Amino acid sequence: MDYSYTIIYRFEGISENNLDEDRTVYQDDMLGITVVLTKDINRHCLTSDTGLASASLLMRGMFGDKKIEELPIAVDAEVARIQEERVSKKKTGAYAVINIKGQADLNIKESFHKETDQFRICFDAIDKEYLKKQHKEQVHSIISSLSISTAPEYNAEKISSGIYFIDRNEKPLYSFTFQGGHARLILAKPIDIEKEKEISNIIGLSIENQQFKTPFRLLTQSLETTEDKLRAFISAWTALEILTNKIFSIYEEKFIVNIADDHNSHGVNEFLKRIKEVMKDKYRITDKFVLIASFLSNEVTEDIELFKSMKKIRNDISHGSEFNEETLPVEDARKLAAKYLMGHMLSTKNA
Repeated sequence: MDYSYTIIYRFEGISENNLDEDRTVYQDDMLGITVVLTKDINRHCLTSDTGLASASLLMRGMFGDKKIEELPIAVDAEVARIQEERVSKKKTGAYAVINIKGQADLNIKESFHKETDQFRICFDAIDKEYLKKQHKEQVHSIISSLSISTAPEYNAEKISSGIYFIDRNEKPLYSFTFQGGHARLILAKPIDIEKEKEISNIIGLSIENQQFKTPFRLLTQSLETTEDKLRAFISAWTALEILTNKIFSIYEEKFIVNIADDHNSHGVNEFLKRIKEVMKDKYRITDKFVLIASFLSNEVTEDIELFKSMKKIRNDISHGSEFNEETLPVEDARKLAAKYLMGHMLSTKNA
């Protein structure tokens, strides 16, 4: 059966001011993925809200034969309540609506299945968590890309996540979850046409570069963590550290090739090979970052000093030294991880 998996995040770093109309910032029909920026969350949550309302009414016995005629009115009233409550808690920022389409086999148990003229609802027809796991790397790539392209110092709050299915008669079958969280109010930035193109480009590159799925996942975890600064910092720093280790050999080779080209000598080439062999296991993480920064950054000195300071903090935490959780450079760690993820992907694409 066809399914539609929708995940909605609120991004503090994206303003809703110029989102009177939805902006489709990424679409890949082959993968079945669409990413839309919007300020109208209730419209995009309508399908999942209907499923939530139906499940709630089912648990209250509203699907009994005597009450089935009252169901459409009851569902509408429950959806209105859900959406009014959401609006009352609305915070600043725009919403990213990720929709992924696919197919899956359902095992519908009649004892947990109800059907109306408008929709069907069932429970335990499929392991939804397993289905979501099939797309988790894509979601991490998209959320990280939106952060990389806009403002990685700000949080991404997961608002809603749900899957519904469409049967052969085009009738929706609902089974949803809903999640919420907390975030602070901050100044958001609008999305213009150029930024829209950049977002689409970065999402495409991220999905293509799944060798970086761990940094994408860790950066996403940092963005989702709004209350625990220690966890948010460690996640972002680890994303940067893993990325540095993964891509160092690429820039080491570029560095050696550049020197070899400038010194067209067999002796120099042999010396460079020897240096590479000797240093293979001796580079420290800071050494690796310094070389990478020299290729990817226009603020090399600033980035290196920031990296060193964050590494010291990370070491202090690891060694049990005293540290102030409130002053942890969470936003700096996110920014640096985002900057070098994007820089490397763009550099590789343009090579």
